[in-house]
Amino acid sequence: MNNEIITRPITSLNYDLIKTLNRMVEYEVPCGLVTPDDKQIWVNRQSEQLFHASGQELVQVKTSDFWHPADIADFHQKIRQTSKNTSFEYTYRARMGFKKNEDGSDIWMQLTNVYEIIDDAGNRLARNLGSREIASPVVQ
Repeated sequence: MNNEIITRPITSLNYDLIKTLNRMVEYEVPCGLVTPDDKQIWVNRQSEQLFHASGQELVQVKTSDFWHPADIADFHQKIRQTSKNTSFEYTYRARMGFKKNEDGSDIWMQLTNVYEIIDDAGNRLARNLGSREIASPVVQ
């Protein structure tokens, strides 16, 4: 098990986030800790493999920059309806921003994650349950 976690510089942590970080090192599936504004602040090595990117690259981007617009709007609505210490499963479409098809077009995936709301601020732990490549959806 590779239990290394990649992080961006953090100035303060609350107790709930520290507990979550401790749990993250045990997961063998891709996972990340995401802020309410969709920035990943921690990811594990398994996330690097899934997204074909370094951990340093992953903690510099917003997850919502890669999601299908219809899915991110629906997801944010779900987050607003979910209370602290509650988890839910969500399936969404996202382009793999760090890897392209041979012709230069985006690779799209359908991913299913479990999201756990960590604190009242809306920080969340995302654990990947599965993914598969899909045809490029229409993005308006």
